[in-house]
Amino acid sequence: MRLCPEVEFAPVTAEGRAVLDVIDRHGVWKRAGMSGGLVGLDLAEAMASLPDGLDRDRARSLLITAEAPYLAAWWEAEEAAAAERKSNG
Repeated sequence: MRLCPEVEFAPVTAEGRAVLDVIDRHGVWKRAGMSGGLVGLDLAEAMASLPDGLDRDRARSLLITAEAPYLAAWWEAEEAAAAERKSNG
């Protein structure tokens, strides 16, 4: 039996759960251009958003690791939405 990916790959450490919460906040992402597209993680803001008592080095590493796949998924969703808008005229 396969688990849902959100369950199968859910973070198991306090740092992982905190990073997952932080990367889902709008204020930790840098935006650019007229469309406000995501261009990267504001690492200082993300680190400041973490709760006390965590291994900061581990959390920083997790944030850096999560940045590229998050951006790729965001841009993929944006492109799909643009294609949908275009096909709907």
